[in-house]
Amino acid sequence: MKRLIFVLLAVLGISLTTSAMAETYTVQSGDTLPKVAKQFGVNWRSLRDANKIKHPQGWIFLGQVLVIPEKENKASGKKAVSVSPAKRQRGA
Repeated sequence: MKRLIFVLLAVLGISLTTSAMAETYTVQSGDTLPKVAKQFGVNWRSLRDANKIKHPQGWIFLGQVLVIPEKENKASGKKAVSVSPAKRQRGA
């Protein structure tokens, strides 16, 4: 029984940490799922799926808080990572 509780707490702790780090967006008047997705550079279907939106057209409502999924690299299907270019140092 203690082991089950420990496992449940561990799983909940991981999911709380993950969701706390996710970027969110609150739906404004005039927003559509494709419009929000384009604003964040993600596919609207990925945005729909990340928010467990059941309607196939991805209906959203004013004030709804959307979780923004990570961007994917189109060529490889892997998550994209932004890297700032290194500054050149003089004399190096």
